[in-house]
Amino acid sequence: MTTHCRFCGEAVRPNTMFCPSCGQIIVGDAPRPQSAPPFPTTGGPRQDAPAAAQAPAELPPVPLPDVPAWVRPVAQPRAAAPAVAAPTSLAQAMPSARPAPGPLRTPPPASAGSPLALLLPGGARIPVDRVLVLGRQPAAGAAQRGGVPVEVTDPSRSMSRVHLVVQTRADGGTTATDPGSGNGTVVVRAGKKHPLIRDVPFELAAGDRLALGDVIVDVA
Repeated sequence: MTTHCRFCGEAVRPNTMFCPSCGQIIVGDAPRPQSAPPFPTTGGPRQDAPAAAQAPAELPPVPLPDVPAWVRPVAQPRAAAPAVAAPTSLAQAMPSARPAPGPLRTPPPASAGSPLALLLPGGARIPVDRVLVLGRQPAAGAAQRGGVPVEVTDPSRSMSRVHLVVQTRADGGTTATDPGSGNGTVVVRAGKKHPLIRDVPFELAAGDRLALGDVIVDVA
């Protein structure tokens, strides 16, 4: 015997607990009355569904009881800010300001603090801190030029009596001047030869070699 769901009218087998169409619980096996209209399955709420619960009405606010004065918190007075003295100078007003840079200074020449020196064949080292007159017998020529005579040993006599004048300028540079020697003077620098012109100063540098005839004098 086939029964019908009392909610949606779907045919249900006997002893079935849930309706396969609407999922409602099947109560009893009594057939659904034919006069009852079918229940809609879609398109709106069911007529036999319980009415939606209404939201509770809002209650009027309840006035709070007056709080005694001794219970109320007492506002604490705010501490006054410490007085700050007004700056009396621009340095105090701007403590983080950097001092103005001083004037730029031109560095002294490299040879100003360390004058060049001449290394003679015998091993003597003579600093060029004054006018030096080199030769086989340079005493007379040094006296004329207000310099110091530097006698250089020359067995081959290839040097002149006054062969070369070496001096330091006011700006720190060192020059060599050939006053007119017989065999001339050549400055060898980095493998390149620079013959001196008579009475024309030539700027010397550390590492130069001076060829005075057959005699070699190094510049250090």
